[in-house]
Amino acid sequence: MDSRHLVSKCAVEEARKAFESRLANTSKIKASFDDLIKLFSDPQQTLEIIADTFGVTRQAVHQLYNRYFRQVLGEREKERGSQERQRARRARRAESHESMSRFVAEIKRRGFSVSEIPRSIRPAEVIKKRLIVNGHRCTLSVLDTPRNDPRRLTRYFKLGISQQTLREVDFVLVLTISGDTHRFFVIPSQALTATYGTTRPVGVYLAESKTFDPRGPALKFNYWDYEDFWSLLKSSIQHKP
Repeated sequence: MDSRHLVSKCAVEEARKAFESRLANTSKIKASFDDLIKLFSDPQQTLEIIADTFGVTRQAVHQLYNRYFRQVLGEREKERGSQERQRARRARRAESHESMSRFVAEIKRRGFSVSEIPRSIRPAEVIKKRLIVNGHRCTLSVLDTPRNDPRRLTRYFKLGISQQTLREVDFVLVLTISGDTHRFFVIPSQALTATYGTTRPVGVYLAESKTFDPRGPALKFNYWDYEDFWSLLKSSIQHKP
């Protein structure tokens, strides 16, 4: 028998053992060793495509590959189609710009004044993610990539906010996009800090739909109370000190 085959088979079993012995919560990519090695072996499956499949970043997939699969499959060749990926990234940026524009248009349609945070404070962008809405300091988040998780009955968006951001703003304005469904949330930053505290970054999983999901993340913060709660922005200005 070819000695290279024996070495390869041994390497596969060692990689499988290392992969399966890892703690269940150490990776956001929930898939079997066999499924992943099949994906990584397929030259048509780029790291970016695999990342999109599991709803994670390309870096997370690359780290998983290096840790458990590189010793079996070797270094990945430079992925082809870089021009296509660049076009895809430009398309996503354009979609993000369009989504942010839609967000601002919705705010104006509600009758609120909108102004940008001064450029001396925020980086120059076409549309600011930090705005003054009716005198309130707001941060805007557009979430358009719900997570695909076979353990869940519905899909979820991940909203991550740093404590520094929560200290600097009065409201967190969120737009979730799923197909033709657009949901707006107007969340006071104080409501988030009251629930999650003030020492760690806040991570909120917002369900794609209101369908009850007993296997979904625990509803620690009832974000549904803040869907379309635009009247909060009509309140008097009470900036944080």
